[in-house]
Amino acid sequence: MNTTAQKELIVTDPTGFPMIHVPSINAWLGWLPVTMIQLETFLCEQPEPRFNTSWYRALEHAESRVTPQQITSDILYRAFVTQLTPADIQRYCQWLTEKDKCEYRLPTSGEWVSAYRDLERTQKTPDPLSEVQSERTRILLTNVDSAIRQKLRIEKLSETIPLRMLMGSVVRELSMKNDQYVSHGREQWTEDNKPDRTEPDAVSKPYGRVSGLGFRLLRKCT
Repeated sequence: MNTTAQKELIVTDPTGFPMIHVPSINAWLGWLPVTMIQLETFLCEQPEPRFNTSWYRALEHAESRVTPQQITSDILYRAFVTQLTPADIQRYCQWLTEKDKCEYRLPTSGEWVSAYRDLERTQKTPDPLSEVQSERTRILLTNVDSAIRQKLRIEKLSETIPLRMLMGSVVRELSMKNDQYVSHGREQWTEDNKPDRTEPDAVSKPYGRVSGLGFRLLRKCT
């Protein structure tokens, strides 16, 4: 885990995955939604009996998991965790917070919009691999970024930092708005300045598995 100065542009979370600093919210945002590799790191270290082998096997079956070497633009979504309950996500955030001593949580929809605007204006081109130590993580991030760039070219979009992070509309993501769970697609973030922009969708079953929704986390240090 990176423990350098708070305003470091790229840091890694306790699972070794990169997060990028967003000045307007004075916090870091996950470069990507949470991956199965990150979840497995959590499962190896936490002691709660409910996260047992049967729980993981059911999740693995639902996720149709692939290895980092298998990632392509056609199955990019399968790199990410999309079947957790909000309670599972909260426990994962709690574990990260305990490990890092900084708060981890879902971003609000407003924070995500602010992050998009900030990153769109940045003059720097950060390297998300700059702080990554694990070879397995590097392979995953490299293949994911290659697949994202391919999707952006197919969609005839520029390969900007925020569009690379939003992954060319690969998965919808869970966030918070007015203390409610909502889901976003790329259209909510990239069209924020349009008067007819689409509002985030309410999550119909906020206490069950949020099937098909990924999530990325915000890291806030005091």
